[in-house]
Amino acid sequence: MKRRRVHYGRLLFVIVVVLGIGLGAWKLVTSVLDDNATPSTPVENTNTPAEEETPKSAFAVVDYYHEELEDRYQAYQNAHPDESIENIVTYVNIGIDQPFFTDPVIEVENPDDTGVLINKMYKLPDNYQPSDLVETSQPCIQGQHYSCYAGGTQYLRKEANDHFQELCAHAREEIGINIYAIASFRDYDYQNTLYQYGLDTQGQEYADQYYARPGQSEHQTGLTLDVTFDTWSYNELDQHPQYKWFLEHLAEHGFILRYPEGKEFITGYEHESWHIRYLGVDLAKAVYESGLTYEEFIARGMSA
Repeated sequence: MKRRRVHYGRLLFVIVVVLGIGLGAWKLVTSVLDDNATPSTPVENTNTPAEEETPKSAFAVVDYYHEELEDRYQAYQNAHPDESIENIVTYVNIGIDQPFFTDPVIEVENPDDTGVLINKMYKLPDNYQPSDLVETSQPCIQGQHYSCYAGGTQYLRKEANDHFQELCAHAREEIGINIYAIASFRDYDYQNTLYQYGLDTQGQEYADQYYARPGQSEHQTGLTLDVTFDTWSYNELDQHPQYKWFLEHLAEHGFILRYPEGKEFITGYEHESWHIRYLGVDLAKAVYESGLTYEEFIARGMSA
């Protein structure tokens, strides 16, 4: 009888395969049993929720927005829904969302600055008088305006006076008119006399609209003049044939028309075609080219 040959290599291979399958099956069973016996531990979410951003104010689109005035911006918009965002922020920054003199008047810290803003919100120190006042070449012309002493000497700060003389020379040479100063520097006491005159004769409302309270007059800065042309009446100056030329050339000599027509609710004063203010050439040009009042220009954070 012929004996069958045993193939040990094949047998070993089969044994290994069977054992491997058995081991795999055992691990699968124990894994299932473990999953059923032990509750799974939830994976902790380490992602913190994003902080909610505070909604940005509609007024913050302009770069002269002040967060502390937000409530006043909103109140002004509610009262004037057709006004632009730019104007709302500007007007509230100026303070005209409230009646003049509602808040305490602020005393300026820079009275000698040629760009100092003086109005119904900002005042000069009571005893302020510029240290560089010089005599102008023109005496006061009494009768045309009750703003200086008859025949008395007029004064301006030197820089303003130098530029005013240049403006006068320019007007004489180019259009043949003489510009006269009918009022210039006024001290605190004299301004008080004027204001009291308006108060006593016309009452509070009239006095505050046509006369600056003492300490709040631009004339006390020594940078401001009231002017007229030749024998023309100062209060009809804007009717003069050369008035347009005058307005167009003020800034190149460092001056602006301080109280323009149509801006009374901003400046707090009636239109004064004769009242010019020295700011310096660069600043005056910037204000003139902006088309804004000086209050609006400052409130928008603009500069030369």
